[in-house]
Amino acid sequence: MKRPTVVTIGIFDGVHRGHRKILRLIRKSAKKRKAESCVITFDPHPSRVLHPGRIPPMLVSTKHKLGLLAAEGMNTAILIKFTKKLAGVDPRSFVEGVLVKKMNISELLVGRNFLFGRERSGTLKKLRQLGKRYGFAVHIVSPLRSGKKIISSTIIRKLIMAGRLKEAGKMLGREVSILGTVIKGSKRGRILGFPTANLDLHHEAIPPSGVYIVRVNLMNSVYSGIMNIGFRPTFTAEGEELEPTAEAHILNFKKNIYGEDMEVVFLKRIRGERRFTHRDHLRARIAGDVKKAKKYFRKS
Repeated sequence: MKRPTVVTIGIFDGVHRGHRKILRLIRKSAKKRKAESCVITFDPHPSRVLHPGRIPPMLVSTKHKLGLLAAEGMNTAILIKFTKKLAGVDPRSFVEGVLVKKMNISELLVGRNFLFGRERSGTLKKLRQLGKRYGFAVHIVSPLRSGKKIISSTIIRKLIMAGRLKEAGKMLGREVSILGTVIKGSKRGRILGFPTANLDLHHEAIPPSGVYIVRVNLMNSVYSGIMNIGFRPTFTAEGEELEPTAEAHILNFKKNIYGEDMEVVFLKRIRGERRFTHRDHLRARIAGDVKKAKKYFRKS
């Protein structure tokens, strides 16, 4: 890059409040230095390459994460493919080859637990030494707390999967959401009178099974709706093992949206998922869910 850059490096899963503290400082410093604000992140998650047997569920997909980073006002987000070869690069080579020669770095901001390079030998002490050698500043950003807990992707992940979405949202600094691509489903919702958009989810950390009032971000517009997450017990034989599904009914909506990406924002859980003995009973319950959603949006 021709202009100097102020850089941060990390996974940034969820782009939560702790991450955004760093991004805010990046923007502030870049403006002061008349530099570019830049985030370096990786895909896939290093654990998928180095420890495939213990892969953490991601809060957001790479595509979702890049959108969230862009919304934070970063000038540039650089996505580096993580490989075993990259994991074996020594810290000095990475700093010289990427940060100095390619990025014209003037300042680096990282969290206090940051480690990188071969066998995680790129410690904060090593970073400061390299900063002095190559002429860039290194600043360590202290973690952010929510109450007594340090905000982390790990804690947020556990809260979401336990259904504690309000607590998770407090740490994220926004409502919990998922991103998915609309795919063709069984069209049972259409038969029942409530057509749904079936989602191929881009990431794994989803709330527990149930019906939720949601806001839908789709094709640069915002809609109201309800979402069911679960295993469709009314249409599934007992004991049959299936992957969980996610399907949204968008209120007052009739467009063909197959292949479109949709972000679903969770606002309130209406009920748990249950098996109905007759489709008419399910149809009546869905009508009740829609009525509750409409009442919620009238009040909000």
